[in-house]
Amino acid sequence: MQLNNEVSKIYIRNKLTVNANVFKQGEFLDNNSSSTHIPALVVTSEYANKLIIENEKSSLKRIIINILYKNKDSIKKLPIIGKKVIKTKNKYLKEAVSKSVSTIDLKPYLLSHYTVFIQELYKLTLHRLPDEYGMNSMLNMVKRGASNGALVYVVAVSEEFKKTRLKIKDFNYYKKLYKKYVIKNRVKKIPIIGRIVKLYALTQQISVLSDDISFLLGKVTNEVNSKISNLYDKVGEYNLNNNNKFDEINRMFEDVDIHLNSQNEKLDSALLISTTVSEKLAHYVSDINRKFDDVNNKFDNVVTEIEQNISVQFEEIEYTMNVQKIINAGLPVSRGMENIQAEYINLLNDKNYETEAYDRLPIEILTNYAEGKTVAAAHYSKIISEYADADKKLEIETAGIEPSLFPDVCKGKDTLIIANPALSALLLASPDFLMEISRAINRNLVLSVWTSIFPIHAIWDGFGFVEKEDGKGFFKWAEGRNGNWQIRIFNSLNNSVKTELAWSSESLLGTGKLTASCCGETVTAELNGNIKFKLNVILRPGVNTLNFFFGGGAARPEGNAAYRWLAFRVIDFTCQAERQTINQELLYTNSRQALLGDDYIRRQLHKNGFYDIQANAYSNHGFNIIKLPDSRYNYMLMAAEHGNYSIDDSEQPEIPHGAITLYSAYRLRKTDSL
Repeated sequence: MQLNNEVSKIYIRNKLTVNANVFKQGEFLDNNSSSTHIPALVVTSEYANKLIIENEKSSLKRIIINILYKNKDSIKKLPIIGKKVIKTKNKYLKEAVSKSVSTIDLKPYLLSHYTVFIQELYKLTLHRLPDEYGMNSMLNMVKRGASNGALVYVVAVSEEFKKTRLKIKDFNYYKKLYKKYVIKNRVKKIPIIGRIVKLYALTQQISVLSDDISFLLGKVTNEVNSKISNLYDKVGEYNLNNNNKFDEINRMFEDVDIHLNSQNEKLDSALLISTTVSEKLAHYVSDINRKFDDVNNKFDNVVTEIEQNISVQFEEIEYTMNVQKIINAGLPVSRGMENIQAEYINLLNDKNYETEAYDRLPIEILTNYAEGKTVAAAHYSKIISEYADADKKLEIETAGIEPSLFPDVCKGKDTLIIANPALSALLLASPDFLMEISRAINRNLVLSVWTSIFPIHAIWDGFGFVEKEDGKGFFKWAEGRNGNWQIRIFNSLNNSVKTELAWSSESLLGTGKLTASCCGETVTAELNGNIKFKLNVILRPGVNTLNFFFGGGAARPEGNAAYRWLAFRVIDFTCQAERQTINQELLYTNSRQALLGDDYIRRQLHKNGFYDIQANAYSNHGFNIIKLPDSRYNYMLMAAEHGNYSIDDSEQPEIPHGAITLYSAYRLRKTDSL
């Protein structure tokens, strides 16, 4: 049978020969053997095909090969199809032969001394002892830092080994060790880094030198023991009364002693060299560490300066973007209120911001404030209109949430009801626009606004749920491996306030640099434990962002929280503004933005022509109602504490956390007089 070039009879025989002569691990050729290969069995063509057919697991392939082999001469004569059939048969033969390749496992020998390992490596893979050139090449690689595994890869890719058609188990593992050896030698050639690597490589060279000394000492000890054993054997053979023999034995013992003394001197010399090298290495390492510390300090200073510059530039960019956002919304820019205006423009399209207000202030309560020609402005203004028409036979005109359309929509109307809290706050934060709206309506302005019982509150972004431990207070974990972690601090006052922000932090992995930045101020520390942080900042009216930058890693904790990636946590976060400490539990509880205080709201409404203002705080679907004090415009108080209105605040009620306040502002009709 004529096979193609890839699968020949000789190739099949060699494969079967290797498979039939797999020697046990640890059984090697004799050192003095002149044979360089394992003896091969003589396998005929018929026997080769028979073995392949018997070893083939697939019954279909076995039948096809058997039929084709018996009729090979007739099939070859068939035009066109004959060659294709024989080609298919050869393909099956090749697949079957490839399964018989033996695999050599060298891992049990990796811990041997390199001189012993090189000899065993040649015996196992090339079936011979190493020649002088091969041995010297291997030893030179060891001197340059090659491991035994790297030597395996060099032999495995040689042309001589490929001819054996054997395989080495875990070849990729040895390939990685060889690449590591090559990379290390390349790094050594780099001017500065190479010198540092060479210094650190001295420890490895010392280790290799110690191994050589131990190996040499063991070898000498074995030689001495062997000679002593031979001497005792000779003593037993010779006549003990023969003085000449005893003299010869004594001379031999003296030679052994001289040899041992010489080896001990060499060992002492090697140990002295090792000690000197270790001392020099320690000196160099100390000097390098000191220089590295200097470089790290300079680098930290540069990074801190860059972070501060970035923070200032970011605030300038944020201010420019806020102004552009206000202009695009068709509103006048209110100086000092740009931050608040931009925040509420962002919230205009958040329908959840409005629906959560309905959970505290139902629609039926809003419709009670309709009087005369009324306009309702909200995402769900159509629902408000339909409810009023069906229940109270009131006709309420609907309007969307586009602020620029309000002056025309409200012209000649008696009442404007704004059910969207973001739209109400945006109107109050834009005094010039509020003046235009107030001139357009005849009677009343009804606004729903989120309020807070404290002038400062916070919203956490990128952090998990609030937790508490005994003795540690409240804390939150920063979640994610590369998260955007920040705390948005809302100042509902209409002026900037000096504020102290304080907390402690620790990393889940116990290390990593944490940088916190807010309002142009920055603080940085290494989290090698529970580290305390403090920032003294000036909070502007509106949103102020405390950003966190963490240089450490994240991990999944054990237990119930194993599904979360945690980086660091913020513990006992406190905020002291104008000598008033904000309740820590409220700081850790996310709530809706309340950027405008009660005094600011009343002052703006009275300033823009509204005489009487009534206010109620609603919660729990309207079942909890708290009546707030009424205020009345009084131009005589323009220089007083409240600026332009009088109010009876002797009994200021406590507003529940998360309540929404409904302000009803009444103005005189145009036909009335002051």
